[in-house]
Parts: sequence; C-alpha cells; structure tokens
Amino acid sequence: MFLNTDHYRPPRWEDPAPEPKQPVLTKRQEKLMVVIVLVNLALMVVAPIGGASLLSALATLW
Repeated sequence: MFLNTDHYRPPRWEDPAPEPKQPVLTKRQEKLMVVIVLVNLALMVVAPIGGASLLSALATLW
C-alpha cells in the first residue's frame, strides 16, 4: 500500500487560550464579606430564640 505524503502539512499548533483569572476581592470587599458572615452567624443563633419566645408568648395568650 502506498501513502502519498508529497503535499502533506502537519496541522498548525495553536497555543491554548489562557484561563481567565479569578476575580480577587479588595480589602474593603473582604471586610464586608466577613461582616455579612458574622451577622448571619449571629442571626442563626438569635433568631430561633426569638422565634421560640414569640411562640411561647402566643401559646400563653391562647
């Protein structure tokens, strides 16, 4: 079997596209994120207690 390679050109090698950089938070954004997380954690502790006291008050009135 004969393979004619007279006009064969190897495909061009193209560099892969660089991966996009991940956005970086500024110091102000980091502080705001920490405050938001801390407020959410505090509300996770306080909200059930407040909800339980409201249910207790409604049960007493009932």
